[in-house]
Amino acid sequence: MKKALLTGFSCFCLLVLGQTVSFAQTQFKLLATKKTSTMQKELNEAADAGYRYEDVTGGKTIFGGSEVVVIMSKPTQNESKGRYQYKLLATSKTSTMQKEM
Repeated sequence: MKKALLTGFSCFCLLVLGQTVSFAQTQFKLLATKKTSTMQKELNEAADAGYRYEDVTGGKTIFGGSEVVVIMSKPTQNESKGRYQYKLLATSKTSTMQKEM
């Protein structure tokens, strides 16, 4: 049930790109960029505001062509249980990924 709801929500979010949407007890934020460095920056800015990573997809979007799209969420009560910091790694070779880690 949760997976089906998230998939339906992903389709809806494409219409509200870059905005925060509230559903009951949770706020969601949608991030979409073409560049890895931009996505990492936006992930960490959202994390500083209390959001956590939920899901990711990639491919063509109706707004920007080929992009990485990330869904982030936070409780509306903003229960602070620590902040996250994200490091985004994108490579085509396993050996390069090992070096970056």
